[in-house]
Amino acid sequence: MIERFYKRLKSGVRKVFKNEWLGKLDGIEKEIRKKEPDRISGALRILIGPSFAIYPPSFILDRALSYAFRLRGAEVIPIYCDSAQHTECNYVGGDWGGRENFKKNCANCKKTSEVLWKQNPIKPIPFSRNISGVEKARISAAVSRMSFEEASCFEEDGIEYGRMAKDILVNNYLVATPSLITDHVTLLKVHLENLLVVSLAYSKILDEQRPDVVVSNDSYYGMWAILERQCKARSIPFYSHYPATINRVAFAYNDAAMNLDFSKSWDSFASAPLYAEDEAKINRWLMGQRGYVIDTTKLVGHESEEPILQIINTKKSTLIIAANVIWDLAALDKQIVFKDMVDWILQTIEWFRCHEEYQLIIRPHPVEVSPQIPKTKETVASAIELSGVVLPANVFLLKPDAKITLNELIDRFDVRGVAVHTTTVGFECPAKGMPVITTAKSPYRGFGFTFDPNSPEDYFSAIHDLLQGYRTVLSEDAQLLARKFIKFYHFHYYANIGLFSGNPPKISDNFVKILADNDGAFGYVVNSILDGAPINGSTRWIPET
Repeated sequence: MIERFYKRLKSGVRKVFKNEWLGKLDGIEKEIRKKEPDRISGALRILIGPSFAIYPPSFILDRALSYAFRLRGAEVIPIYCDSAQHTECNYVGGDWGGRENFKKNCANCKKTSEVLWKQNPIKPIPFSRNISGVEKARISAAVSRMSFEEASCFEEDGIEYGRMAKDILVNNYLVATPSLITDHVTLLKVHLENLLVVSLAYSKILDEQRPDVVVSNDSYYGMWAILERQCKARSIPFYSHYPATINRVAFAYNDAAMNLDFSKSWDSFASAPLYAEDEAKINRWLMGQRGYVIDTTKLVGHESEEPILQIINTKKSTLIIAANVIWDLAALDKQIVFKDMVDWILQTIEWFRCHEEYQLIIRPHPVEVSPQIPKTKETVASAIELSGVVLPANVFLLKPDAKITLNELIDRFDVRGVAVHTTTVGFECPAKGMPVITTAKSPYRGFGFTFDPNSPEDYFSAIHDLLQGYRTVLSEDAQLLARKFIKFYHFHYYANIGLFSGNPPKISDNFVKILADNDGAFGYVVNSILDGAPINGSTRWIPET
């Protein structure tokens, strides 16, 4: 989830306006105009939600989808936020270009969206055209009367506006606890107010335009999640997308693409065999060839020595906790066994305090101190310190920049298993035979290769079973399922659509051909949207790429 914000404000707008790919896209527009059929009565009307256009791959993806729809005779209706929100928002806020930089970055964001759609036959619809000053004042007055608790729990028509506002707030400031943010009460209300304004704009636009289909930036986050829910309430097919690596895009139907929900496809997919070429690709992926825009698991050149490793007993039965980033929405609102990620870690520490015959290594996520994004404020270490818990002698908290990988920890110590929240470690380790215990709503939970307790009692029982006796290895069947999950995850769900690569992106030489082609991953996605069909269903999924 962190990659969506990668330098989005520091260089996003500069990349849009100063790189050659924009000129190439504008040139392609001329070709599209020559090839697209004349507009006809009854053509499919596709509304495209507010783009994450300050991120160049998202800019290109929305433009490419609009071209592909137009080539197939559909009408494309773009909408965008034209500075309808204030103080900070889902795009910019806190450590991601907010505070004193908000006004400038907000104006740049608006300009980027206008550039994105400047040549579209149907002019983009700005939010402000659908929101009056009186309506804004009414929303502001209602929110101002709420307490922090009322605002954070506010729900209307089944939409959890308050929860979404809180999630945006903590994500903007790189913490999980709102009270750690200066003026957090006021800022929470700002986000709630903004989301209600955006929701009102959506309502009016959807009812006026009556689109047949809506396509949007990933609806994992507040303002796009609201659009998804509004579409569902009107029975409008909704599709979301996000460029997840340098050349791969995630897509979903009536869901957030980054929810990574594989459940509809899993049973059928898991019953198919793996071939030698599959195994080779999976092995390369496990070795680190993943194509991320920023690999958040690595701090190459920025690691430090970890003296604590010298005092850990190499012979003692060991559990590793592989933590998520505490403020990332991949970890927030995912709890099943414990109240949240911190509660899980604290309760596990206390269990080991009572079981001195075993030991625990806590491995924070390296991105807590990554130099490529703002530094995490509420870390695993600070959360433990804030709780007042003192680590017992058999619990070892590593530094996030410790110069040792998870695989090296497993090789060096008598590791019997790994406990996870939602991190990708949860399927990487089983693919190599290492048992994993899940505690949250991870995309692989219940898929046959992890231990999935539903209560603290079951969780601690699973830990005890792994730590006692001899070191165990997962069955070959379980390892095979984990490897099949990797294949689906990276080579189907994350689809290489062939249109661009990198950031700043490089436009493919055969961009126009791919736009019109009905074969391949991109053609499959486009035609699924035009047909109102699931992207990944029980018997269909994106072709392997």
